[in-house]
Amino acid sequence: LFRSAWANLLCQRARVNSQFLLNHKLLRDDDKRNIERARDELNLLPLTIVEGAVTPSSLRSQIPPDTALVVVDYLQLMVSTKKHSTRQEEVAYFSRSLKHIGSETKACMLVLCQLNREATKRGVRPGPQHIRESGAVEQDADVILILDRQFGEQETKVYVQKNRLGPTGSFALRFRKHFMVFEKIIDENDDDIPI
Repeated sequence: LFRSAWANLLCQRARVNSQFLLNHKLLRDDDKRNIERARDELNLLPLTIVEGAVTPSSLRSQIPPDTALVVVDYLQLMVSTKKHSTRQEEVAYFSRSLKHIGSETKACMLVLCQLNREATKRGVRPGPQHIRESGAVEQDADVILILDRQFGEQETKVYVQKNRLGPTGSFALRFRKHFMVFEKIIDENDDDIPI
């Protein structure tokens, strides 16, 4: 129940403070009902959560037929059974493999990546060049979204850096930490990108 991905989904769906899941004494009766309802709803979804170190081939073997979305959290945590001369080559191998898995299964592949330290410096607008340990991700991806929280504690700017089939630009989201969810906020500086 308290695997991180599952707990985050429960909090989002039930709109219950994530800290309450860790300390059941804080849960009110309506929180408990909302969690039960959310758990029942999530159990009906064709949802598979794969946690721990995963190779591209082991990930592929766990994707059921007709899967619409595969989320990899995150690319740099994948492992390889093959020998690579550099870490960059290994991450490029993961990126290519996930692209092939998406093509083969017809599933949308949402792959989270870690950014390098340069992207966290004040005044630096993060971009695809800041994706840690590989330039191959930029080449393989159909869409690249970069999240930047330098604009404030709760506000996150999302830059659509690459979009093969649509517009690029930016929009703002508010992170509701307690519910583990992002919500769109209206910002007159946003580009007109539908989300």
